Amino acid sequence: MSVETSPGSTGTMCSGSTFYSSTSSSTSSSRCRRNSINIDAHSDHEGPLKAGKRPRPLERVVISTLGKALGAMANRAKDRSKTADDAFDGPSVPEISMENYLYRLAGYLNQWQGEKAGGTSLGLRALIMGLVYVDRLCARDPGMMLSPVNIHRICMTTTLVAVKSIEDAPFLNSFWCQVGGVSLHELNALELHLLKRLDWDVNVSREEFDRTFAMLRSVAAV
Repeated sequence: MSVETSPGSTGTMCSGSTFYSSTSSSTSSSRCRRNSINIDAHSDHEGPLKAGKRPRPLERVVISTLGKALGAMANRAKDRSKTADDAFDGPSVPEISMENYLYRLAGYLNQWQGEKAGGTSLGLRALIMGLVYVDRLCARDPGMMLSPVNIHRICMTTTLVAVKSIEDAPFLNSFWCQVGGVSLHELNALELHLLKRLDWDVNVSREEFDRTFAMLRSVAAV
């Protein structure tokens, strides 16, 4: 997907592979009250819960690459105005960087899953699937804009949906809203909004997953 800024627009518009472009060069969420994401700017795994597990060193490099790329894309639209579909927009830009936010999401997912020998951790798997969902969102709506006020909520919600689609164990929104730094009511609304935007298409094939992971590893040079 290519990324471009349309004339007269202050947002980063999506069409085709979001990540590639960034590395080259019945609850209505719209009616839900949204507060600022409540996480300290320098937080990695600190928060209202027990500290999450740090991603493995190689995975941390991949997560860092993804976080920096998404953050850079969003920062191109610092002054963007509201769009017709602003369900993911928060009232302000979160203090925590995208890189640290993704570390946080992955860390708490790894803590929730527990220690498993070998293989890709749940945290990284969910983030990779979340990136696939972001690409699907942009493919369905080329006018969709990624910005500093929505990118954290988008990633928080896509990761939540990814975990629920691959894990058999119940995964509670009451846990994830604390990790993400939003209210339970808002998270519930965002989850439903995302599923509707994806037309409930949350399955990610092994081929699609491997291709996305390989691309991330190539960019991260690991």
